[in-house]
Amino acid sequence: MKLIAVAALLVSSACTTLGPMPATTGISAVPADRPGFEAQAAIVPAFYLSSAAEGSNAGNATGQLSILVEPDRWLGIPGLVVGAREFGQSGDTLVEPYIGLRRRVGDGVSLAAIGYGTETTSAASGASYSATRLGTELAADVQLLELAGWVSLHWQVSASFTDIEASGSYCIAGGGAATDCQNDGTDTRANGNVSGIFPAGTAQLSLDLGHRPSGVFHDARLAVLASAGQMPQLSFGQQEAQRATYTSWGLSLTLGLGAEH
Repeated sequence: MKLIAVAALLVSSACTTLGPMPATTGISAVPADRPGFEAQAAIVPAFYLSSAAEGSNAGNATGQLSILVEPDRWLGIPGLVVGAREFGQSGDTLVEPYIGLRRRVGDGVSLAAIGYGTETTSAASGASYSATRLGTELAADVQLLELAGWVSLHWQVSASFTDIEASGSYCIAGGGAATDCQNDGTDTRANGNVSGIFPAGTAQLSLDLGHRPSGVFHDARLAVLASAGQMPQLSFGQQEAQRATYTSWGLSLTLGLGAEH
């Protein structure tokens, strides 16, 4: 929960903050190779739809809680993962389910493909929006170094492609950028729409404790994430043809438990 509080501080600003859009799921490509689950608390790189309406390309971070289940032999599909995550801040949180497959493809090399999607509505300070997200993320993890047989250093790169369909209503300043509503009869409002597929790339360096072939404890992972991606730009409620590029960073802590073998 401390991570979530830090994320809320990072994304707070003078203007209303709405519409968190994470750049990555934060899921490791390395499978547990036996039935289990992973719980994660994170600050993930993101942009906000409200920042797009403000004419800003500043990257943000958003708090995330995630739970993942890997059924493995229970369903006879090694590497299958299903789960859900909650991200955003107070008053504007989204719950997003996901499903994917992750496999070891070589000595210290794993690949993953994750699909995700959700829809949401939220309002704050006179601004409101509704959005639908549908996307996929492809990831590759390489073990860089192994220490003491159960501690390892990993490098993961991933690419996500998120289709965002969103509409909203907000107050604008003279230049066409979003601003906080005064609600005194002098506000100028705009209705805006966002539509398109927005890519992002993420690099993740993690310290893993575990990944042993047996035991109820599967893994504990501390990761640092850095992302860059494209985000829309809105002026007077109209989506501009030229997109902006944002950068952001994050942190995650993941604990994996489950079957002994």
